Amino acid sequence: MRTAVRPPAGIRRFHPREHSVAQLVCFPHAGGSASAFSSLSAVLPADIELLAVQYPGRQERRTAPCARGVSALAEEAAGTLLQFADQPLVLFGHSMGALIAFETARLIEQHGTVVRLFASAGRPPSVDWGIRDLDECSDQALIADLRRLGGMPEQLLEEEEVRQEILRVLRADYHVLSSYRFLAGRVLSAPVTALLGDTDPKNNAGHAAGWARHTSAGLTVTVLPGGHFYLNDQLAVLAALLATSIYQDLGCTASRPPEGESGWDPALPT
Repeated sequence: MRTAVRPPAGIRRFHPREHSVAQLVCFPHAGGSASAFSSLSAVLPADIELLAVQYPGRQERRTAPCARGVSALAEEAAGTLLQFADQPLVLFGHSMGALIAFETARLIEQHGTVVRLFASAGRPPSVDWGIRDLDECSDQALIADLRRLGGMPEQLLEEEEVRQEILRVLRADYHVLSSYRFLAGRVLSAPVTALLGDTDPKNNAGHAAGWARHTSAGLTVTVLPGGHFYLNDQLAVLAALLATSIYQDLGCTASRPPEGESGWDPALPT
């Protein structure tokens, strides 16, 4: 039994699990925040605890300067997560978060172990992400990109103050992506699962297959119905997939879902 303690700065814990067998660490997309994973946390089984990384410059960390690169975000996350080394760590990164989770995993593996990396809706580190030149990109063009990808309620985009805050964070995160340069080196010892929405306008099966070059432990590619933000519509399916994979990796027996949750199906195949 773990004693629930307040997580350090940069980590959000929505539903403490004192009897957890693993910690699922989630990294948000560009322009996103830790709260993007609060619903996923609620539907996970009672023995898998979700920790969400909160990048600087947003929500409760709004006064902190936004990071200037993937390496800075990965170094901060890895340093913080090593404090949780008493529990198996599983990393999940969505879109930009997939890159940050990958670099975080590489750093953690210098000192410890990562059970698995879930790379969701993100191209491999060695592939060009096709990020626009921000100096030539208007606010209107960025908002059009957000609408094309989905994942952002239209009513928020229509509120001027909220829209400007979204653009501030999004521009900072696009700078992080555009400045990223993959440095070849040690591949992950952890296996990788690449997750993809079947109508994602930014990624395809070829991109997902490219993650095989970055692990010595094998790649699994799973395609789910939906677009770039498929997880918003496939929450119960995603939670079941993650839980089943974690139990298989750890050799654990499936748990019952959290009280009051009915979306989890331990028989769901991976």
